[in-house]
Amino acid sequence: MPDNRGAALIVFAKEPLPGFVKTRLTPALGKSDAADLYRAFLADAAAQYGRLDCEVLYFIALEERGGRAREAMPVAAGSLRFEQRGNGLGDRMRHAFDLAFSRGYERVVIIGTDHPTLPTGHIASAFGHLANDPDVVVLGPSTDGGYYLLGLGAPRGGLFEGMRYSHERVYAQTLERIANAGLSHIALPEWADVDTPQSLINLAEELRDLPELPDFPVNTAKVVERLRLEYAWLEAGRDPSIPNESV
Repeated sequence: MPDNRGAALIVFAKEPLPGFVKTRLTPALGKSDAADLYRAFLADAAAQYGRLDCEVLYFIALEERGGRAREAMPVAAGSLRFEQRGNGLGDRMRHAFDLAFSRGYERVVIIGTDHPTLPTGHIASAFGHLANDPDVVVLGPSTDGGYYLLGLGAPRGGLFEGMRYSHERVYAQTLERIANAGLSHIALPEWADVDTPQSLINLAEELRDLPELPDFPVNTAKVVERLRLEYAWLEAGRDPSIPNESV
């Protein structure tokens, strides 16, 4: 087993406020239920990330509302919390990596909280790859063309500068930047983020067959079951954003 005393997991998260999270799901679920789902994602992620042999650093995006206290949110026990800083996602990720490396961590992995069924072993293997080769870049590709995880053994600001995100070529363009920097990469198994009605339908189906092992997302399963009973489109497995075809 690799020594993970120098390992840090950066978790990018948002305050679980209605209208601030899961906005691509709000037309189908409404703001309150979308926030409930995201809060369940956070709770399951906190349990999962707390089982890893590494430091956990939360970088939280705050919604600015004058005079309002910060929203309570589930985080991994013993984790550190910081506010996300920077203009755009790339700048915020670069800042988070720079801060982690400045604190002395040698293997740093960044991840989100939108993939509640992701096996813990995938995250642990990222740290293992970095322990074996600190110059490699570890990527976890997502099914929408982005990535759910990025692992580095040193600051690599060039991977983020001027990058545009939230499109289907983010992963491919990141691979190009890695190659142009003369670095090699290791790809983890592909996984899906849950941020659209169809991905929520897929999650509901997956949870029905998923064994209740330590990785099982208990909080997410409870909320998804409630939503399935309340929303006919989720129970029927029909994406409400796609018009019904007339026969």
